[in-house]
Amino acid sequence: MRVFVYGSLRSGESNHAVMEGATWVGPARSSPGFRLYSLMAYPAMVRDAAWAGAVVGELYDVPESMVERLDRFEGHPELYERTLVQLSDGAQAWAYLMRPEQVLGRKPVPEGDWRAFRRASSG
Repeated sequence: MRVFVYGSLRSGESNHAVMEGATWVGPARSSPGFRLYSLMAYPAMVRDAAWAGAVVGELYDVPESMVERLDRFEGHPELYERTLVQLSDGAQAWAYLMRPEQVLGRKPVPEGDWRAFRRASSG
């Protein structure tokens, strides 16, 4: 199963160990129509058809045996929902999204890149 990660599960980030057992495919970007929001300690990706920007992340091949672990980690389906999304190259991958009402009042991540946003915010 192909999974697109964009926040703390990315390589070098605080929860990357959860991805142990997955195979890194490479950098990736969502198609336009997805927006990233800061929830302080981690981000949330939401579908936003009016947004022309995209979300920056990484693509992994995840064995079926890992799916339940990722679902638990992401709080699927209560907190995040595992959703099939389109990537900028036309491929599809699973990603964990929040519903737009869950991010009301939260700060958008302007460039859609959680890592760059955190660096800019801390420095």
